[in-house]
Amino acid sequence: MDIDVSDFTPFQQRALLDLYLLALEADGQLPPASDARLDSLFQAMGYHTEVERQREFDASVERIKPLAHPVQRARDQLIVLSQAFTVRSEHKKVYTAMQAIFAGDAHVSSVEHYLLSELRLRYRL
Repeated sequence: MDIDVSDFTPFQQRALLDLYLLALEADGQLPPASDARLDSLFQAMGYHTEVERQREFDASVERIKPLAHPVQRARDQLIVLSQAFTVRSEHKKVYTAMQAIFAGDAHVSSVEHYLLSELRLRYRL
């Protein structure tokens, strides 16, 4: 999954990372920082070393882990994080990126489907 985040602010980039990890944690499938599904996002965010990636990953996990369970709490946090993106082009980019990360394991679980549906409703796509 390649995503261009050059037009996102650092706040929006962190929100996108948090959205990714929130959804994966809510589904019980939080990957390690070295996961290939996260690699292109870290590259796009300008984190090229393992130390940088691990630091950002750990910070994101610390922010989202208490908010990922139960699924209703994850949904509420997804709505909060989605507010970082305010224009339609950003909405489409975020939704497409979330679809891609869910498809990365070749199985979209019911939790992932629910969260993706909530994001689609929020963005009116």
